Amino acid sequence: MFKFDETYKVIDRTPPFTGNYLGLVFKRPQKDKKSYPLVQWIKMSSVEIIVGEELLENFINSASVIKANPKKEPQNNSDYGYPHNLNDHIPSGFVTNILRPHILNLLYFKYHRIYGLIQPVKGSKYDADENKNIDLSYTRFQAKKSLFYQYIALRRVYDISWLVINISIDVFIYFVTSEIQWALLSALFVESVRRLLKI
Repeated sequence: MFKFDETYKVIDRTPPFTGNYLGLVFKRPQKDKKSYPLVQWIKMSSVEIIVGEELLENFINSASVIKANPKKEPQNNSDYGYPHNLNDHIPSGFVTNILRPHILNLLYFKYHRIYGLIQPVKGSKYDADENKNIDLSYTRFQAKKSLFYQYIALRRVYDISWLVINISIDVFIYFVTSEIQWALLSALFVESVRRLLKI
């Protein structure tokens, strides 16, 4: 029988996944810069920092639901979450309802086209009209379970972003006022805003 000994060393020669998630979230794809104008990209990334964590949680929740009719939706339930329209992937709340049009863009352009975290049900077709509207009213998307490992890294990017925002504001307030208590109050204020945005 194997006995634990501190002289043993665990080895795993498979290469670890080391993706640059900060770059993935904030850097516009070079090949699609025309599809993502800078102003739109900044808006999407800002909305992602605000609601991204809740969207990821919602994908996990939908992935735990068993499909009602697997014959009509042949994609394997072990590979994909329950299919929903994009609106149904957005958790209801005061802030999410205000930001809903921007979150729809975020879901389609970043979570679907760039990250690949959600995929349309097989056979779904959609086109852009002459006004550059992409009508997805009859298209349902489902979370791709094989990519769930990315969720932790994305959450860390969201947390780091809030930390950077908080520290930057604190340092700015301190240099303006030279009072540490105002910097501490600003830190408390930013954290309160972060929590209020989840309402």
